[in-house]
Amino acid sequence: MTPKELFDEKRGNTVVENLKSRGFDACYCRTGDEAREKALEWMEKGTVVSWGGSMTIRDIGLTKAVSDGEFKVIDRDKAENQEEKRQAAMDALHADYFLTSANAVSEDG
Repeated sequence: MTPKELFDEKRGNTVVENLKSRGFDACYCRTGDEAREKALEWMEKGTVVSWGGSMTIRDIGLTKAVSDGEFKVIDRDKAENQEEKRQAAMDALHADYFLTSANAVSEDG
């Protein structure tokens, strides 16, 4: 591992510990592939999954993996008009899993 990767892992593990101390379930993933696979592990097959406008979950391929997987997907981007988009957003409120990302997380969790 490079010095930067070591630093990132140490810092990431500190954030994970602090998030767990606040009641969150968290883990550190070094790559987007690792993060995608961990998220898929946490979700039960056959459940309803939706997401907001996170570019991160799109960039790591999570939305595609969910759409191609064994999940019932609510994807508002597939809506053909405003009414369908609104209905998809309302339906997403009842999803078993709602995928999102954070704009920032402090080191102290």
